[in-house]
Amino acid sequence: MNSSIFKQYTESFIKSPIRNPMILLAAGLACISLIGKEAGDFAISALTIMAIFSMLIDNPDQPESNQSNYILAIITLIALCVLVRYVWTAQGLPLAMRGMPLVLLTSYWCYHHGSQVLTKRWKELLLLAVLLIPDRTLMMPFVAPILALSDMPSLSHLTANIAAGVTWILGLPVELEGTHIHAPNVIANVFKGCDGGRILDFMVRLTLILIIAFPVKRYKWPIILIVSMFLGYLVNVFRVSAMVFVANTGDMQAFDYWHTGEGSKIFNLIAIILFCLVGYFQITPAKSVKESNA
Repeated sequence: MNSSIFKQYTESFIKSPIRNPMILLAAGLACISLIGKEAGDFAISALTIMAIFSMLIDNPDQPESNQSNYILAIITLIALCVLVRYVWTAQGLPLAMRGMPLVLLTSYWCYHHGSQVLTKRWKELLLLAVLLIPDRTLMMPFVAPILALSDMPSLSHLTANIAAGVTWILGLPVELEGTHIHAPNVIANVFKGCDGGRILDFMVRLTLILIIAFPVKRYKWPIILIVSMFLGYLVNVFRVSAMVFVANTGDMQAFDYWHTGEGSKIFNLIAIILFCLVGYFQITPAKSVKESNA
């Protein structure tokens, strides 16, 4: 009797249309959290996986579509493991760990859907594949033309120019020399980590998540992208200006808190909240989607 119950439970677990994919995603996220140990990697991975959870709930696997393709699943698993290993060697462990959800879920779906996996689950797989793209890569096609038009050698120079102007407008006399902002009591250098490139890249990734995972009309895609990148960059500019003000007071403990400590995450949170406010009103209501399909 006990053996029969255990067998019934096991078969139910294996055939569950929702539970297995979600467990695999959770396992992948655990790898990112425990092994990658990078806050930014975990944040974008968690947001991506939350979007995929929503997609799985709206469109679960159908048991009758299972094809039990062991060979394709094994080949896919090996190929993706080789890819993740290459990323690990070229870009480091944190980025490589972002590929674990892709490895686990693609192998699972190749087993269940066989060669039809790309037609059935291409959106989810695309979102997971984007996680393997190095940070600051997705924002470059949008930032490079602006740097060329403004005759700036790097994003750090552009950010330093704008932040210096904002700081001067807010009442602190400053002078600019390259990426160095000269205040009365301190010289602040806007290096690569503070130029806003990471948050711009984050906004591009959030836009991809929004337009792939949720019903958004195509003409709104560039609007969401431009507005979100602008708001994210603006938040970073004010962050740099705030750092100049704090450093100028000589309170380095406060500066460290807002620059590299827990306070720095507040600015990222503000950017995400602004994106959510923009993106939420661009999603087509479910009723309109059903009417359009009808």
